[in-house]
Amino acid sequence: MSGSQWSMVATSLLVATLSSEIAAAAEQPPADMAAAKAFFLVMEEKFNTFANKPLSFNDTRKAKAIIDGVITAANSLADQYAKLWQYKDATWTLASLLRRADLYDAFAQKLIRAADNPPFEIKELGKKACRVDPKLCGAAETQYKDAILPFVTPVQEKARDGWRSTIDRAAVLGITNDYVEAARQNLSRSFAKRERIGVDFP
Repeated sequence: MSGSQWSMVATSLLVATLSSEIAAAAEQPPADMAAAKAFFLVMEEKFNTFANKPLSFNDTRKAKAIIDGVITAANSLADQYAKLWQYKDATWTLASLLRRADLYDAFAQKLIRAADNPPFEIKELGKKACRVDPKLCGAAETQYKDAILPFVTPVQEKARDGWRSTIDRAAVLGITNDYVEAARQNLSRSFAKRERIGVDFP
């Protein structure tokens, strides 16, 4: 089969999929739409709890374990949001895709705040080092921050991938709504912030 024939087949499959999803959305029973909305609202409470829980490393020896625990929690919530897809409702599918991305963005922001606010033991270590040698002033805080920031990039990239998926899915469905617009804004903000800071916290 030639390249052009493969292209025609791929286009036909995409059109068929799109038509099927649009038809399914149009025929969505009101009860299923209500159930999808109710499910999403329950998940919103879990999302807010996750996003608002502070991240701290009072014991820096446990930093990796703490981060792994938050990653596990974020992945679990993302899997729960994916259950919304079974309702085959375009609006709440896009909403869930957005929130899956927002989960990882919230985690990245936690890491950044934690990196900018070293725990008491790091601050005390920094003071002691500074008294011994003024050239070491700020060294402990910098080393702490440098140890935390490498975790930000992969988490933030998962968020960006999620926002892209939201936008791409909306394009396939041929619709747009507040959730899609939020994904666009979040993605743009993420790249703008990276450019402003100069690094993506590698």
